[in-house]
Amino acid sequence: MLRTGAKLVAVAFGLLLAGCGGGGGGGGGSSETPLAAGEYHLVFTLGAPAAAGASAATPVNGVDLAVVLPEGVTVAVLADGSHRIPAWALSVGSGVHGTSQLVGRYLADQRQAHLTLAVAPTAAWFGDFAVLTITVPADASVLQSALLQSSAAGLAGCTVLGLDASSHDTATLAGSLVSASLVKP
Repeated sequence: MLRTGAKLVAVAFGLLLAGCGGGGGGGGGSSETPLAAGEYHLVFTLGAPAAAGASAATPVNGVDLAVVLPEGVTVAVLADGSHRIPAWALSVGSGVHGTSQLVGRYLADQRQAHLTLAVAPTAAWFGDFAVLTITVPADASVLQSALLQSSAAGLAGCTVLGLDASSHDTATLAGSLVSASLVKP
């Protein structure tokens, strides 16, 4: 049942993004202009949990996600061969309350960014939790809608963990909604 719900969210999110793309107008073809070359911030946001047994007061302790980026988009990695994303290219978002650590790896051959956030929350929090700096090279033709749609597929498989205040057990907050947006810094 959980997998079916996650797939439905992914499909709905993809349709929503597809409906918003193209900048309006009529006709059958997309009139969307490719992104200009340069750096962009891919911002990941956590909505309030809606899972059974979880409430808006359940503190989020961790988020784990993997997104596949469209061909042409690049992410900086350390030169040591570890595929780790450097701190200047990955930062904790403003929505996180508490001590936190965000780490990421980028596998260029798979175009996959894997981000993991661990939090010792001081209170329940929701909002922007990760900001990933990506680069669109001058020779690439990348549409914003394609970038967000490819990210949406990974967001459906995102794991969000919280601490149940009454049982003190870790709970998967399956009803949490994670979304992505693109910002030009």
